[in-house]
Amino acid sequence: KKLQQCSMWPVTSLQRACPIGSSTPNKEKNAVTTYKDGALVDYIIRNIIAYIKQRVSAMCYILRPRTRNPRDISERVMMVYCTMLCHRIEICFCRHPDQLMMCALYLVCKKMGYVQSVTFNDLQIAYEEMTKDFLLPQTMYAMFHRIMIRPGTDGFGDIISLYNEIFVPAMSDLWFEVAKAQVPAAMLTF
Repeated sequence: KKLQQCSMWPVTSLQRACPIGSSTPNKEKNAVTTYKDGALVDYIIRNIIAYIKQRVSAMCYILRPRTRNPRDISERVMMVYCTMLCHRIEICFCRHPDQLMMCALYLVCKKMGYVQSVTFNDLQIAYEEMTKDFLLPQTMYAMFHRIMIRPGTDGFGDIISLYNEIFVPAMSDLWFEVAKAQVPAAMLTF
């Protein structure tokens, strides 16, 4: 039941880090408003953000020969990711955080014009290099080619389908604002 009301989660640290303002939690009767629930969700989200920040930095380091300023790209990817968590958290369900991180990285490189020559194949090669010591080949395959596109059905696809069918439509009205926004100070502390 709480999963269905994800837009009502009181994620305080995420709202501070969101570059385009916080989502306004709906104060309905069944909203997740207890301190215990709010603290748990906040803890999980903070850890996901810290995990993704490390991953994004590693991916930018591996892709560095193609990038002008890896730190700028890393900060923009984190802004897109935090905006997604704050405003479109429902696209996270049934998907690995790294899959959405790669969509955010591709969006920043291509749509925001940081690195026009990056492809999903380049991201896959960089991801394989980053995770070669601890991911099995079948896990690597599933990360890029067996992604839930439509939960509740047998609708699986690849990373490109996730980007085109889910990520871009969900983020299209937000990424222009993220592109113009300044990096929030709270984001630098994760």
